[in-house]
Amino acid sequence: MYKVCRNCRKRIAIDDALVINEYSFCDEDCVVAYSLSEKARKEAKKRERADLRSRKEALKNLSQWKKEAQKAVNAYVRCRDRYKTCASCNKVLQTTDGLGGYFDAGHFIPRGSGNPRGNALTFRTIQIWGQCKSCNDHKGGAYSEYRKKLITRIGLEKVEYLENYDYIDPLTKRPGVRKWTIPELKRIKELFNRKRRLYERKFR
Repeated sequence: MYKVCRNCRKRIAIDDALVINEYSFCDEDCVVAYSLSEKARKEAKKRERADLRSRKEALKNLSQWKKEAQKAVNAYVRCRDRYKTCASCNKVLQTTDGLGGYFDAGHFIPRGSGNPRGNALTFRTIQIWGQCKSCNDHKGGAYSEYRKKLITRIGLEKVEYLENYDYIDPLTKRPGVRKWTIPELKRIKELFNRKRRLYERKFR
């Protein structure tokens, strides 16, 4: 069995390798040479950033993770719906960066904390569509117009499903409030960030 020296790239027998921080080296000279290299400096910076990010994430509470998950979902919707028409009117949705600022990701079922149905459906993109700020902000979501247009997009059956949706608690088997967990929110954030990047590469 052989290892490759991290510095000079020579093959060395595994029993003769000098292992430091999971890297293998020929000898101490290669360790010193590598530690002074630009590559080592960049890798150290990368490890520092990853460690800092990990420590910051450990301090986040459930509310912060939910906000970040929603932000990732909304960014995906803005990317998906740019240059389409508003969910409530016929205004064409435009943005220069593909992420937002010029129009919103409007929820058909409002996602306020006091709305159990909206809380359970908050990340379901079937009910989140690009909406101009006039309709979303100044017209309170323009629900009536949103509903009419959503029926043409996904059909009356699915619209009524959203309007009558009740979250069933998996333990009690009864309607309840959807309680999100941090691992779930992390997965949602990662998933929609990945979907947005793929969408941008495909349609840029």
